[in-house]
Amino acid sequence: MATKRRRVARVATLLLAITLGSAVLFEGFVVTPYDLRIIRQEIPCAGLSHGTIRVLLLSDVDFPRYRSNLDRAAEAARAFDPDLVLVAGDFLDRASAMADPEVRKAAEVWFDSLPARGRRLLAPGEAESSGLARLRKDWPRDVIEPLANENRQFDIRGERLDVFVADDRIDPAPWRVVMDGARWTAGAKCRSAETFFQLALPDARTWRDVEVAFALRIDVSAGAAFVRILADPDADPRVSDGLFVVYDEDEAAFRVHGRWPGNRTLEGRARSAYVPHVGAWTRSRIRVVDDGNTMRIQARFWTEGDDEPKQWMLDAKALGLNRRRQGTIALGGRRGGVQFADLSVTDGSGRPLFHDAFDDREPFLTHWKQWSRLGAWLASPPDGATRLLLAHTPDIALDVEALGFTPPSAILAGHTHGGQVSLPWLGPVYTATHLGRSFDRGLFRVAGSPLFITAGVGTSIVPIRLGVPPDVALLTFRPGVSSGP
Repeated sequence: MATKRRRVARVATLLLAITLGSAVLFEGFVVTPYDLRIIRQEIPCAGLSHGTIRVLLLSDVDFPRYRSNLDRAAEAARAFDPDLVLVAGDFLDRASAMADPEVRKAAEVWFDSLPARGRRLLAPGEAESSGLARLRKDWPRDVIEPLANENRQFDIRGERLDVFVADDRIDPAPWRVVMDGARWTAGAKCRSAETFFQLALPDARTWRDVEVAFALRIDVSAGAAFVRILADPDADPRVSDGLFVVYDEDEAAFRVHGRWPGNRTLEGRARSAYVPHVGAWTRSRIRVVDDGNTMRIQARFWTEGDDEPKQWMLDAKALGLNRRRQGTIALGGRRGGVQFADLSVTDGSGRPLFHDAFDDREPFLTHWKQWSRLGAWLASPPDGATRLLLAHTPDIALDVEALGFTPPSAILAGHTHGGQVSLPWLGPVYTATHLGRSFDRGLFRVAGSPLFITAGVGTSIVPIRLGVPPDVALLTFRPGVSSGP
């Protein structure tokens, strides 16, 4: 009898688990993804003086899926009558949707049904970033304007508004000075695009024979580090001609690399056998000597703590150069964390020219130049305008913090899907942001600015939402200074 009761109890427990599991799956796949919420949020906004600005914010739509959510969003937008419609990326978040002209046309028709004609901007998500030219060609500017690291200015009821639309996939990652353990460094969380910081001191424009010594660390095996020698101080190191000492995954060792037009050659030992250890500090010494008709580059590398080698691991000559053989230096990286420390420059006789311990933020911003378009916008005078920053990912707030200029009046983003699945006591499972798992949706304060994150209209990867309904946000910016969310 006891055995029979245990068997019945096991069956009943199994049936209950199946029932509860089915209910959860039904809720996650069938109910919640289509239960769009209209979020109304007031945000105090520095710079506003005459009244309020109304903004419709949506993101992560996965068009044309979840059309019923979009229809309700459009209805709410017409009732709200926004001054701006801002899309924080991934309206078309699949390559198949981007490639389909009928889908792109249907998206245009939907955008055209919204208020705020001529004031609708889209920050590109992953798929949209690579197809931006196609979207700009297909979509009329007064219907929806996709932008990438550009700003637009508007006059709204006496208020001047300046909106910067960011795409961090193609804007260079910013560099900043930070304390790493007991050591000051200049570092960046590099992305797939090369990023540099270049010495902008007037005296550095005329350097000729120099020796550069520094410490370097990369955090991932696929990372890359660059040192540009005798650089044109007015040219962007990412695209201009020049000579570089490079470590990257292509060669898996330090080498001399030339980037120039015409018949230019490298002669000698242009590739070393030295491979830096990931996560460890490598010391570097690079010497440049102008021999008249050629430029000679010598370099050696060693793990910090070991003795410095006596032989040059790189010893190459650049032949056929017709540019001036003088200029400044630039340091850079690609993919993963890259850090530089303890930089010193001497001339051919050993006389000190420059030293930077990277231990002070203000001199770093003054002495070194970066090529971030976001940084240039933040550094420019606002001229009385209220500034909004729109991006797909909320990680853009980390770029704002790293760049160190006056923060915008507010930052608007999506990408997190609110976590898409949120569990009791645990919260969102995964929010895809370096800000942390708690930055799922709603209003926060980061880098001196209010940051609003929308949970998005659609889903990502798996079409499930559990505990995180989709939303669009009706934001009202009013005069004031926010001290927190």
